[in-house]
Amino acid sequence: MEFLLRLNKAVEDGSDIEKLVLAEVRERRIYGYGRPINSTDERIPWLMNLVRRLGLDQGPHLALAFKVEQILLSRYPQLRMNYAALIVALIADIGLSIREYQLLSIPMFLAGMVPCSVEASEKPEGTLFPTPCSGIRYEGVSPRPWRK
Repeated sequence: MEFLLRLNKAVEDGSDIEKLVLAEVRERRIYGYGRPINSTDERIPWLMNLVRRLGLDQGPHLALAFKVEQILLSRYPQLRMNYAALIVALIADIGLSIREYQLLSIPMFLAGMVPCSVEASEKPEGTLFPTPCSGIRYEGVSPRPWRK
């Protein structure tokens, strides 16, 4: 969110968005773009349909988030927008501060823990995931010793 707020101000002041985005990505990771396994975030189309129905699709930060994605994709095809960039753009467009968003995120995050806890409580004691470690066949790098 900090990046989008800073970028929006710079673009309003006449700076070149492409130069700013490419300079930022050279310096650090731009959160909200890219995913480790599948670069396409399946939540985006569903959420954008809802955003359009609610009339929240005209905000400057949302437009900026999509422009950032296009600039990144021109050089880094794996850096598609993910849920995080979309959400913070919407939050910025409705006028919440970074701190207000952080406080709002706490109950949103915790709400997802309740169904996981209920599901876990229905399993035998000592289990968490349905696949035991013995059911995973690892073929990666062999264990390495920790250096002091």
